[in-house]
Amino acid sequence: MSHDTDQDLELRGRFTAVRVQDEATTPSFERVVHRSPSGAQRRGWLVPGLALAGAAAATVLWLSARKPAVVPWGEGSAVDVAAWRSPTDALLKGTRLGWLGTLPRMSPDPNWMAAPSAGDTVNRN
Repeated sequence: MSHDTDQDLELRGRFTAVRVQDEATTPSFERVVHRSPSGAQRRGWLVPGLALAGAAAATVLWLSARKPAVVPWGEGSAVDVAAWRSPTDALLKGTRLGWLGTLPRMSPDPNWMAAPSAGDTVNRN
C-alpha cells in the first residue's frame, strides 16, 4: 500500500470512532423535540424582565411627580414673544447674502402657479 492510502485508512478509522462515540452520547431526535424546558430556561427572562418593568415604573413615577415649569403670563408677555429672535438669527446676519434675511415675494394672483395658455403673455415684474 502507498503512504497516502495508509493515511486515508487511518483518518477513516478515526472519523468512524468519533461518529460511534457521538451516536452513543447524542439523544434521539424525538427525545430532544418532546422534552420540556428546564426551570432555568423558563425563568431566564424573569430577572431581566422584572428589572425592565421596575425601571419603566420608576420612570413613569418620576415623570408624573415632576411639576411642569410655570410660565408667568404677565401683561408684557405678548410683546416679549413678538420680540423673540431665534438663536440662529446671528448666523444670517453674518453672511453677505442679503436674500437670506428677506421673505420671498408672493404674487397676489391666486393662479400664479397655473401654466400659461398659448395666447398669454408672461409678466416678469
